Amino acid sequence: MEFFDLSKLFWFVAAPSHLLVWALVVGVVFQRRLFGRMLLIFAALAVLALMFLPIGDWAMSTLEDQYARGPWPDHVDGVLELGGGINPGVLAARGLPGAETGEGHMVAVAELARRYPGARIVFSGGNPDRGVPEAGVARFIFEQLGIAQGRVIYED
Repeated sequence: MEFFDLSKLFWFVAAPSHLLVWALVVGVVFQRRLFGRMLLIFAALAVLALMFLPIGDWAMSTLEDQYARGPWPDHVDGVLELGGGINPGVLAARGLPGAETGEGHMVAVAELARRYPGARIVFSGGNPDRGVPEAGVARFIFEQLGIAQGRVIYED
């Protein structure tokens, strides 16, 4: 077995997102012992905390607050937007882009295009196997946001 395979196996077991599931499994297996019951109680409380408390927001705001946003640069030659979070299938089926996780990126590119009118824009990414390539969705969205198409280079 190669290092890559071992690392994947290790991360399957040790990933923080999996630890709660492993705690539940071990707790169920050893539920007749105090150790198992304590793990089940811990796992149940952790699930409730994740459901009702904004733990992710707390963690992110703590990290984001450590770094102040710097001033905007005076000059930008280009903006590179990497694809992802755009569902080309929705545009192919309905003629309109569906809400996904990437719409904030597209609006940010439009803001950068407005702020730096001389900057070239490159949209790179996509999976053409899902119908319309992501670049096609980006083209549609950028047109709707008023970005001149001559400024944008699309890469599938």
